[in-house]
Amino acid sequence: MESMMQFKAEYISLEDRLRLRIRKGETEFLVWLTRRYTKLLLEVLEKVSDATEDKTEESEQKKEAVATERKKEAIKSFKRAAALKEADFKTKYKETPAERPLGEQPMLVSRINYSAEEDGKVKLNLISPEGKSVNINITQEIVFMLIKLLGETSEKAEWGLGDRAASITTASGKAEVDKGLLH
Repeated sequence: MESMMQFKAEYISLEDRLRLRIRKGETEFLVWLTRRYTKLLLEVLEKVSDATEDKTEESEQKKEAVATERKKEAIKSFKRAAALKEADFKTKYKETPAERPLGEQPMLVSRINYSAEEDGKVKLNLISPEGKSVNINITQEIVFMLIKLLGETSEKAEWGLGDRAASITTASGKAEVDKGLLH
């Protein structure tokens, strides 16, 4: 049985950074995201969401003679809305003690590596200046939810990144940024 993965993003004004907590089972990783790296991570997540959507749509597009850009955008919006409708933004982040392999202080992200896999999952590698790293494998649905979580948290920080999460809509409305949870 695979462990549930949880994310919590909080804006820490004293640091002027986002603290991203990533928990899988009884292991937790703490990372700092500056405004610059939050913007880069949002761009990466948008890019891989497009890449994984294109891979899953290829067979359908071959069956149809020509797929218009409007149709592709409608499918993308539908998939994102469906993923967010199923998202659990209400369950509280598990605050019990956890093993922290990278230490008690958040790791500053200074490099991001990623790849979109054939199975639709995304491998994301957040790397510190010292070479420490956090590697996570996430589904396309989690990519959409992470975009929403980081978008809303950076909006709370008033970083002026633009509304990168605007294309992700859901019938249930805006997630509660203070809880900052996704799993």
